[in-house]
Amino acid sequence: MSAQTLPAVYERFEDVSGRKSSMDELIAEVSKYERTSVLWICAEIMCRVQLWARPALHNQGNYLRYLEEFFAPPVSQQLIAGLNSVSPKRLLFHRRQIGLVAKLALKHGSDGLDAREHRGELGSVFLMANDQLDHGLLEGISVEGVDAREACIRLVTEMVAVQEGASPDISNLFTRGHLMLTRYAQELAAAHDFVDVAGEFERKTGLSLVEFEAMVFAVHSRFGAGMSNQVVANPNLLPLKRDDFAQTAVPPEKVDAFINFVSVSPDELKQEIIRSDNGANDVTPFRKYPMIQHIDAQTGLAAGQLMIDNLAFLEKAQTGPYWVANEDHGENLRTFWGAVFEAYVSDLLRRACDGTGTRFFHDPRQAGKPDVQICDGLLATEDSVVLMEYKASMFRADSKYRGDRTRLLKEIEKKWVRNEKGSKKGVEQLAAAVRLLFDGGSPQSVFPDVDWSKVKKVYLCLVTLDSLGETIGMSALLNTFLSETLDPAHYPDDLISPLHCMDIASLERATAHFSTTTMPEILSRWQQLSPDLTASLSMVDLGAPQRNAWIHSEWEAIGRQIVPIVFPDADMGQFFAGLRLSYERMLTELSQGREIANS
Repeated sequence: MSAQTLPAVYERFEDVSGRKSSMDELIAEVSKYERTSVLWICAEIMCRVQLWARPALHNQGNYLRYLEEFFAPPVSQQLIAGLNSVSPKRLLFHRRQIGLVAKLALKHGSDGLDAREHRGELGSVFLMANDQLDHGLLEGISVEGVDAREACIRLVTEMVAVQEGASPDISNLFTRGHLMLTRYAQELAAAHDFVDVAGEFERKTGLSLVEFEAMVFAVHSRFGAGMSNQVVANPNLLPLKRDDFAQTAVPPEKVDAFINFVSVSPDELKQEIIRSDNGANDVTPFRKYPMIQHIDAQTGLAAGQLMIDNLAFLEKAQTGPYWVANEDHGENLRTFWGAVFEAYVSDLLRRACDGTGTRFFHDPRQAGKPDVQICDGLLATEDSVVLMEYKASMFRADSKYRGDRTRLLKEIEKKWVRNEKGSKKGVEQLAAAVRLLFDGGSPQSVFPDVDWSKVKKVYLCLVTLDSLGETIGMSALLNTFLSETLDPAHYPDDLISPLHCMDIASLERATAHFSTTTMPEILSRWQQLSPDLTASLSMVDLGAPQRNAWIHSEWEAIGRQIVPIVFPDADMGQFFAGLRLSYERMLTELSQGREIANS
């Protein structure tokens, strides 16, 4: 496990009371309160605790205030002790929990008590919510006789929502989305399945991509660390209002278009949840609408927007335009987006390898047969090779969140192993690459750009756009499929490694270390940490946190496009100097305070 990572678990009603609560009990508790007031409390916690940030960077002062407000002294003292523990650290609040409480308030909220005025009674709501988030699939997982694939899919099904709730590197997330929507999409404009995602978005919403990104950036900044303490002194600052855009250069009609795109009324969101709720862990409705209209309980009128999920809001900078384009270009877009993702990953790896001893080959082809692709990408050091496949497939909410491991396994197999038509995907493509290189004689004749006589290890690597690829247990699961189509014992001296699966966010973090550590070395550390590869790449110790210099420079270039739209009088030099200082401070705090991985 990373030196910057300590495990953390969430506090449960079961831990405090000695028994597990039921969903019916939780619904009964939430139903005591007026709907709007519960949504307010959820948005307030998100803002005051800075719940979207890595746990090591949370506002612990405000967190402690909530423990004292929500619980009687014996319980609050127990929870404070959990916060100060180390292995594991115990936390009360997290994004999935807030999403569940907000969903239940929307579905079952009444005209009852004002939750803001009855804070001392709210603690049980959040403890009970934490009781509802596991599917009970890990019981008996280690019993002798349990099939390896069955054990792995149980673990993956339990962990997928947990790891989705973790905090990404925001600059990486924002930069990746912008570059895929602009540079890499436009580079493929001549493709037969090209979709102008940014153009489609502007046509349907009236917002250019940079205008939309600028407002996302500005609103996210508004709810940042400074706001977390201001809201304590002045709660009325919590809702976002149209007047908050008064000092920007954005015309009122575009402000309206933006707010209408990212927020919705409570009644409309209630119907959205009823139509497509996939269980306690499903926060998809808040990915679609991360903000919700605040309805004044006395007047019944809209009085701004409450931020329910900051990270879902940030993700809208990419996912919003994508899903708008998907309405008219579904199948074409999915194929095209795979090519866009491949272009991004290839450029990321090429730039990370420049100036190092690692060579990167994009789209390597068999010598003399340009129509035969070996794999999507190949990394070569003096004595190791990494064969890589990239997959942009996104997974359905009803597969991820229902706790139905059979349904999830089928979709994983379809998208990352082989599809229903028998076409190779991910795992089987990597197996085919190994056979192409080694089963026909000399790999030198297949790909002469590498001196294969020096290669002692060949690593297999699958990179996914969906964060599901980073889930604990995923690599181990995919290796149960790999073993059916490739026998490593067929190759001498442990030449072929197991398959390593990671999501793009973890690969971005890893590339920041390429100047001092090679990809094969990182993958070797992963296997040493977890020989069966049950662990994920995010758990591997890569040393002190680093930033990818290329992504950071692109992030600043994007900022110089979008900042003047919302902050027209900003001194750009000072603005970005401040951003760089904040980023360096974050790296220092993560290194000293140790990042926490919720589980």
